Amino acid sequence: LDNSFQRLHTLIRKASSAQSPRDSGRFSKSPMTSPRSTPVHAAHALAMHSEDGFSGPLSGHTFPEKHDSLSELSMLERRSQSQPLPSPPLRHQPLPPLASHPTPPLSPEITVPKVADPPPLVVTAMMKPKKPVKKTTSNSSKMQLALPISLHKQTMKVFVATWNVGNHVPDQKEMAKWLPTTRELMADLIVIGVQECNYEIPREMHNNMRGLLVRSTSELASSNKISAAFLRSIAERRSNNQFDSQIKLHYGARFRKVASVHLRDMRLIVMCSNELRPHISEVEKARKATGIANIIGNKGGLMIKLKVYDTRLCFLSCHLHAHESQKMVVTRNQDLVEILKGASNSLKLRLDVAQRFDHTFLFGDLNYRTDVTSLESKSDEEHHQLVAQMIKNGEYEKLVRSDQLKREMAANRALVGFQETKINFPPTFKVVRGSIQEYANHRIPSYCDRILFSSLPGLEHRIIQTVYDSAHLVTSSDHKPVYSLFDVDTSPEELADATAREHLSLLEILNMGKDKQELQLQILNLSTHNVNEEIQNCSSFIFKCNSVVCTDKKVQTDVCDKPEWSKKISINLKPSQARHLLGTHLFITLWDASTTNKLLAQGTLSLDPWTRLDRCEYFEMRMSRFGVYCGNLCGTMQIIAK
Repeated sequence: LDNSFQRLHTLIRKASSAQSPRDSGRFSKSPMTSPRSTPVHAAHALAMHSEDGFSGPLSGHTFPEKHDSLSELSMLERRSQSQPLPSPPLRHQPLPPLASHPTPPLSPEITVPKVADPPPLVVTAMMKPKKPVKKTTSNSSKMQLALPISLHKQTMKVFVATWNVGNHVPDQKEMAKWLPTTRELMADLIVIGVQECNYEIPREMHNNMRGLLVRSTSELASSNKISAAFLRSIAERRSNNQFDSQIKLHYGARFRKVASVHLRDMRLIVMCSNELRPHISEVEKARKATGIANIIGNKGGLMIKLKVYDTRLCFLSCHLHAHESQKMVVTRNQDLVEILKGASNSLKLRLDVAQRFDHTFLFGDLNYRTDVTSLESKSDEEHHQLVAQMIKNGEYEKLVRSDQLKREMAANRALVGFQETKINFPPTFKVVRGSIQEYANHRIPSYCDRILFSSLPGLEHRIIQTVYDSAHLVTSSDHKPVYSLFDVDTSPEELADATAREHLSLLEILNMGKDKQELQLQILNLSTHNVNEEIQNCSSFIFKCNSVVCTDKKVQTDVCDKPEWSKKISINLKPSQARHLLGTHLFITLWDASTTNKLLAQGTLSLDPWTRLDRCEYFEMRMSRFGVYCGNLCGTMQIIAK
């Protein structure tokens, strides 16, 4: 084609040199006088824009949309041999339409290559390449199956903090010392519990508020009709707003409030990062007062429970009764029972709240004191001096051995199933306000402020406490704040522990060709031992079984006169494969049948080991109720494919 256009250009130049003046005049008399509307053939246009720069005469002309340019090329070549072509017009003279000339057939000297049509544009969606499927091999001794296991571990950081602020308004500098925002301590979920957080309204504001309420309400003709409780509730709301505002200001726009709850001077707030918020669900909260007659809210507990991905978390912030006598130790133990029981009732749970969630955090001003038993015969002053010397020497481990809470937990009288990391900081109470580590003489230095946690059986490996410390630089209160950082694995259980399941269970081998199986859980020979006095004095019992994978809402035995059941208990499970039971639990509860279903004890059993067994296996587990040990439960169990 390039050679053809060069030849065409040469022919046009020869024709232009041979054109007569009479022909030029004939073209100038064309009726088409508008140079912009004159159609010009593509062959002329290509010739005018050739390499020698001849392009002037076609300036401003429009081109037809469709024309047979190859026919025109042949025509010009044949006419150049017989008669001269007219010369190109001047710049401002219109050109006649070339279509008026007869179009001869194609010249045999010009070959036209046939150009193939361009392939159609095909848009394909980006598809994730399929992973190669591992072939299943079979032999008499071992069978392997490729499980859809992801090695990606999903870890969430949880920051838990507690502080008795001593009814003193904390400023932002105090917040920064207590709630670090460094990269090492920054978390995805932030949980903060405070006690004695009642910011008193100044007297002038109190009087102005009282007068405003009297004047603005027609029913309140005199000021004595406004109760002190009503004014106190307004002060509490003001304190709540101020505390929440301080927390939001401290962490900034990166974090959002998930939930908050308060009771008198206690506050509990949960915040999360903006990225985590869409994955949080099932948020509920509750409160329980344990003050006078379990009604007054100066002491008690607050609870917020939620679900992050598929991990269920519960946070309990507590303020227990104070003082150092042994009698008050019993009272504090009872406070914990009432708080756990009240939280269960508020959430309408028939189960113990301490054994209901994957991970439960209990923290606050628990008020358990240091009690050095070897100094019982000595005076309080001598007792204080010895403890102060141990603090000065950094003998914290020795102090912890004298801690009342540690003793009660070891004796199974409080917080059964909970644990606490090693304490490596000085006691948090009672510190002289304004000092870093000076303790008041009239109180024995003690670890009143604590953070404990518990996990359901089989999930203990999915939480790690990485930090447990006190903010000793905070000096505005007589308590030192305490904070802790946890790494919580929120990966699906069946994907989280790939290395622990190198071999399949017999159930999966026998049913590996099925997508879902009908499974049944069978329990035999239930019996109890080492039960507490309350169970010993009971005359009729009922065992109940519950699990999230049960198809039946209620599975229970008949009434029996002893806390044991020798017959088989069959529990139908939701259709699934055995590996889908990983991370699930069976809750077995013992009830007093002579009353309106009073809960006597509860035990929790992980189903993980039974997904890998093909026979009845013995189990024994501890039973408790609201943190108090009740006895042991044993029996045999297996999972079968129906």
